[in-house]
Amino acid sequence: MNALPDAVRAARILIVDDNPVNVALLEDMLEIEGYDHVTGMTDPVAAVAAFEEQPFDLVLLDIRMPVLDGHAVIQRLRGILGGEGPLPVIVLTAQTDEETRMRALESGVRDFITKPFDRAEAMHRIRNTLEVQALWRERRDQAIVLERVVETRTEELRVREAHLSSVLNNAPDIILTVDPEGRISEVNPAAEAAFQAPAGDLRGRPLVDLLGLPARATNGTVECTACRLGGDEFPLECSISHMELEGETWLVLIGRDVTKRKMAEQEMAFLARHDPITELPNRTAVLSHLRGLLEKDVPGVVFYVAIQGLRRIGDTLGHAVSEKLLRVAGERLEGARGGARMVGAWGGADFVVVCGEDSDGSCCRGDAAAIAQSLRTAIEDPFRIDGNELALDCRVGMARFPADGTEAARVVQRAGLAVFAGRARADAGVTLFDPEMEEAIGRRHVLERELRHAVERDELRLLYQPKIDLGTGRVIGMEALVRWQHPELGLVSPAQFIPVAEETGVIVAIGDWVLCEACRQARVWHDAGHKELVVAVNVSGRQFRVHDLTDRIRAALSDAGLSPQALEVEITETAVMGDVSDAVRMLNEWHDMGVSVAIDDFGTGYSSLGYLRQLPLTTLKIDQSFVRDLPDGDTDRAVARTILQLAEVLNLKVVAEGIETPAHVDVLKGLGCHLGQGYHYARPLPPADFQAFLETHKVEA
Repeated sequence: MNALPDAVRAARILIVDDNPVNVALLEDMLEIEGYDHVTGMTDPVAAVAAFEEQPFDLVLLDIRMPVLDGHAVIQRLRGILGGEGPLPVIVLTAQTDEETRMRALESGVRDFITKPFDRAEAMHRIRNTLEVQALWRERRDQAIVLERVVETRTEELRVREAHLSSVLNNAPDIILTVDPEGRISEVNPAAEAAFQAPAGDLRGRPLVDLLGLPARATNGTVECTACRLGGDEFPLECSISHMELEGETWLVLIGRDVTKRKMAEQEMAFLARHDPITELPNRTAVLSHLRGLLEKDVPGVVFYVAIQGLRRIGDTLGHAVSEKLLRVAGERLEGARGGARMVGAWGGADFVVVCGEDSDGSCCRGDAAAIAQSLRTAIEDPFRIDGNELALDCRVGMARFPADGTEAARVVQRAGLAVFAGRARADAGVTLFDPEMEEAIGRRHVLERELRHAVERDELRLLYQPKIDLGTGRVIGMEALVRWQHPELGLVSPAQFIPVAEETGVIVAIGDWVLCEACRQARVWHDAGHKELVVAVNVSGRQFRVHDLTDRIRAALSDAGLSPQALEVEITETAVMGDVSDAVRMLNEWHDMGVSVAIDDFGTGYSSLGYLRQLPLTTLKIDQSFVRDLPDGDTDRAVARTILQLAEVLNLKVVAEGIETPAHVDVLKGLGCHLGQGYHYARPLPPADFQAFLETHKVEA
């Protein structure tokens, strides 16, 4: 945004929102933009009191607030101002229904900012409103001064004509006097400049020729279209008063060219229904258009176009480049839409294309997929922006109306849900909405909601799968595996809840619980005489990025009274290779503490042998996918042999996972593998069953 004029920078701005996060966000945005006098308040009653003590130049007002909602605040502010001038209020609302907006507009609100905030849009709207406010105050002050001058000089007109001429010549606004016949008598230089004609050409002309006003216009302020002598028109706001001279009524007209104000109002009206960056219809306009099609029972398809990669480009090349890219993307979508279809900017890097059924019904049949593919192609073809060749990814979700919804917002939501579902299912890029998607997302929401309370409600359980010496059959340790026993959902598979825990961050709390519980249980078995048991605990990629993970491990060992040598941490290749330097630092901390480290599912990731040599590892675990077909699979046998040879070179132990048959054991022993785990020996067992298993399998001495 351009540098702020001093008058706008000095504006006093009041933010009123009961959500302190929104207040802080707007305060930061305004401070970065250069506004110097910003006050944020969460109490609408206190905000009204502050405004009454000293009115603000602009109020950013939330509509939905307790005690006193935004509409009530607007009425009180109007009462404080006494109805003078425009109401300096921009409404902050997530509400997009026409009733909320119309009610605010009827109260005199200037504009809206929709939550969540789009910074560029919000700053444009705030600045435009402040500039309009400043212009109104300037013109109001000028009008007051001029009206007072005219009122005073009218009474003295007959004896002080020279004084009146001075006022006419120096006034910045248009001043005309009109004789009783409706002809212009005197004009000031501002009028000559406005009408682009010398005073001699204006005197004697009927007022109606220039302003379209009747010769006997009444007192008051009016807006009209003025006409220059050359034929050009411009909007004029004028104040008309009558004066009596020698028994006859004259008119005095004071006017000002309001072209800039009208342009500002038109821009505000445009921005109310268009995206400020792409200038495409915004979500309000899109929903209105779609609502119109639904009301007319016109079937069709909504395409939700989600662009990926724009943020990365903005972070790398700057937001100016990303905004240009977004504008060009919008232009491409308009070019690819075909027919009478609306392309709208939905927000961020998302677009919505509304396609009503053509006369032959093609949009609702096979052509919908072709349209979706053309939209993808328009985005995925390389862009040339400021000398840079840029590439974007694109996914398109489709929802049909009215089949997939009779409410505009719901149809768009379902098209967006199709994008989400397609991404999760790794679709080719175009996905049609299916009701099962809502059911799946509903189940996911339930899992996500309930999972956040699983630890505090004591719903998690640990099972322990023995690790076996393949030569002697003795137990050398165990892997702790978490399970979720929900009172209503039953036993939830880790395959279902672990990905959700990873995405939401709940995995950190779950991982802490698993670590502490595994250490506690291992100490119980140590106290029972099984002192050589080593418990293995899995650490997820999200946990591995927690900066104080070493401290958490140390605390879990200390609380349980367990020796660090009795704990092995299992991590994946992917987690380690995400930030090798940080991984080396952290693993060295564990090594120095005495905790051993195993690479889980080895061979399925992308480890570099050079990096592998830097890591203080103790164990490699052969993934069960390589073990499953060992008896008959030459390739898998070769992979297992390579891993074992590598481990021997690096002086590492190897544990084979997924041992299910005696044949697996024989092949692994023949390859030189000494340790393993799997259903052939035992499934993951609850603590009591694991204790019984220990009684029949002596711990290695």
